[in-house]
Amino acid sequence: MITLPDTGPVVKLTGVTGGPVVPSDYTSGTTLASSPGLALAADGSLYVSDQTYDFGTSTATGSVKRFDAFGAYIEEVIADGVDGLSGPTGLVIEGSTLYTASIMTGTILETSLGSDTTQGFGDSGAPFGTGVLATLADGGFLAGSPAGDGAIYRFGSDGTLLETFASGLGQVGGIATVTVPEPGTIALAGLGLAAAAAIARRLQRRGSR
Repeated sequence: MITLPDTGPVVKLTGVTGGPVVPSDYTSGTTLASSPGLALAADGSLYVSDQTYDFGTSTATGSVKRFDAFGAYIEEVIADGVDGLSGPTGLVIEGSTLYTASIMTGTILETSLGSDTTQGFGDSGAPFGTGVLATLADGGFLAGSPAGDGAIYRFGSDGTLLETFASGLGQVGGIATVTVPEPGTIALAGLGLAAAAAIARRLQRRGSR
């Protein structure tokens, strides 16, 4: 059996936008193995995927843990094997809900941060189908597959699997989404500026008479 040893706390870097970069231990009160998912809540609480992967059996296990705004350990939010969790990976918070990718089952779980109740949300239909997660402007999600097939899954806001993209990549290690203004909005803004400029010219001509 080959397992990853505990690798220690989440590390905080200060000074990254100027001055010397200083690393320091951020989390305390419990050990953490690999942490493929981090999510920061509005109140400063940090949620961490505490995952251990057994290379001998190709099996991932672990829980989702919560730390307070100062990095002190509070509790397990989802225990290993509970509520369908099998290898926590990507995490993302949308409003008051935490979404967790369960790598072994290829599913996404949703947890209410008010009550810590967890239930199934979406299913890629493929083991190792869900790894990294990203939210979309319409309330849906993207999930990247760490299986090596390059699949990216798009889920609706209700967890329905809408489509699968063949990205042509191997393991999808990260997804970032960018909100682009609608072309109509840009056109209207342009027309508004043009109209304002025309009115200004008319007023100038009247004032010079």
